[in-house]
Amino acid sequence: MAAGTQAADFSTRLTAQLRAAGGSGSGYAVDLTSGRTIWARSENVPRTPASVTKLFTTSAALLKLGARARFETSVLRTASIAPDGTLSGDLWLKGGGDPSLGPTAIRALAKRVKAAGIRRVTGRILGDDGLFDRIRGVPAHGLGVDPDLGGSLSSLTYNHGGSARDAASALTVALRHRGVAVPVGHTGTGTAPLVAKVVAKAGSPSIATLINWTNTPSDNFFAEMLLKDVGALKGAGGSTAAGLRVERALLAGLGVHPRLNDGSGLSHGNKTSAKDVERLLATMSGRAEFVASLALAGRTGTLSSRMTKGAAAGRCRAKTGTLNGVTALAGYCPVKNGGRIAFAVLMNGTSWARGRPRQDRIVQALARWKRPNGWTR
Repeated sequence: MAAGTQAADFSTRLTAQLRAAGGSGSGYAVDLTSGRTIWARSENVPRTPASVTKLFTTSAALLKLGARARFETSVLRTASIAPDGTLSGDLWLKGGGDPSLGPTAIRALAKRVKAAGIRRVTGRILGDDGLFDRIRGVPAHGLGVDPDLGGSLSSLTYNHGGSARDAASALTVALRHRGVAVPVGHTGTGTAPLVAKVVAKAGSPSIATLINWTNTPSDNFFAEMLLKDVGALKGAGGSTAAGLRVERALLAGLGVHPRLNDGSGLSHGNKTSAKDVERLLATMSGRAEFVASLALAGRTGTLSSRMTKGAAAGRCRAKTGTLNGVTALAGYCPVKNGGRIAFAVLMNGTSWARGRPRQDRIVQALARWKRPNGWTR
C-alpha cells in the first residue's frame, strides 16, 4: 500500500473513533520531528476542554515563574525579642500563595521561630492572606468555595484549602509543641505592617513539582492557586482575572488563543481548539518538567487505570478532562523511529463512558504509528 493511502486510512480510522463517541468532537495530531500533520478533524472548532485547561495554566506558571521558583511563607514581627526570649507583641504568618502548605512546613517554621530566640509570645498569632484578593472561588461556582474546587483560594491556605485562621492555629499548636508559650485564644487574622521583620521563612516545593502535583492527578485547587500566583507575581494582583490577563498575553505570543474563565477547567465557558492545544504542546515539548507533569498511561494519576496494556502503556503522557457532557485527552506519544507526537482530542456533547474508550483507542493507534521515510522538517 502506498504511503499516501496508508496515511489516509490511518486518519480515517481515528476519525471513525471520534465519531463513534457521539456528540461533536475534534482531533489533531502532529509529528513534532517533521512538523507534519498526522490526523486532523474539526481541529479549528472551539470546544470546551474541561481539565485540559490546566495545560494552559501550568505552562504559564512554568514559563512566567520558572521551574525552580518557590512560594515563601513567612513569620513576621514588629516587637523586639527580650533577653529572656519574650516577644511582647504579635507574630504574623504571611502567606506567599503556596498551595501545598501543610504540617511539615508549619513545623519547620515553628522550629525556626524558636531558633530565632523566641520562647514566649504575649500577643496573637495572626494569619495574613493579603497577597490574594478576597474571592475564594471561581466563576463556574459563583466565586464561592465548591467541593469540585477542593478548597479556599487564599494566599495563606492550609492542608489543601483550609483558611488563614486554620494556618495560624496550626502554627500556634506547633509553637507550643516546640516549647514556645502562646496565650490561649490568641489566634486570628490580620495584615502584617510593612515595617515587620522576618523571623522565619519556609519555601514551597518548586514550580516544577507543583505543576506535577497539578496535572498528574488533575488537581483543581492547585491549578486555581497557581493562576492567582501568576497574577500576584507577574500581573496586577492576586486574582483569577489578573492571572488570566498574564496567561492570555503569554499564550497569544505563542500563537495560542483560548477563551478562558478559570485555571482548572471547571467552567463550560472555557473554549479552545484541538489545534491550539497541540500548538501549546509543541511549544512545551522541550520542557522536561512540563512533559513529566502529565499522567503516564496505565501507570500514574488520572491515567493509572487507562491504557494499562498495549503500545501506549508506560509510554504516552496526557492530560485528561471531564465535565458533564465533556471528555478530553491531550498529550504526547513517543514515535517508534524517534521523536514525539503531540495530540489533542476534545469531545463535547457526549459522556465520559462513551468517549474515553474511543480516546484510548486513538492514543493506542498513535503510539503504534511510525514516521514514513522522507518525512523530515
